[in-house]
Amino acid sequence: MTLLELLVVLSLLSLVVGLVLPDFAARLQLTRLERFSHRLDLLFRECFHSAVFSGTARWVVMTPGKGIEVHERVPEGPLIQTPFLRSFLLPDWISLEGFEHPWCASSEGFCDAGPFLLRDNKTGDRVTLRIRPYDGEIVNP
Repeated sequence: MTLLELLVVLSLLSLVVGLVLPDFAARLQLTRLERFSHRLDLLFRECFHSAVFSGTARWVVMTPGKGIEVHERVPEGPLIQTPFLRSFLLPDWISLEGFEHPWCASSEGFCDAGPFLLRDNKTGDRVTLRIRPYDGEIVNP
């Protein structure tokens, strides 16, 4: 193997890495946003099912400190802390818009529809989330 062949192979490898790496980084960012939207989807669906099966409304509230909490009956009602309905803080890299008012899942089997906008503050990517009012599942328009 000569030095010239080695340089050609290295230059081709660097070209391929240069073309693939930016796309891979963008894909990781989108995956991070999709993972968080999936987490919200699970929370909303669990709230919906919990409201229907318990017979009392569930309210998902955003706190001033960028936390998300689940309350029983009314937005100021008792805080619910079960393994599936646990409070959590929003990460610094994300902003959630359209969630200024509490989200409600009623015991009659209906819930608020949204929409909510998830925005990645670092990349500018965003995802709009709408919730089906009859089963609490998130659908992306």
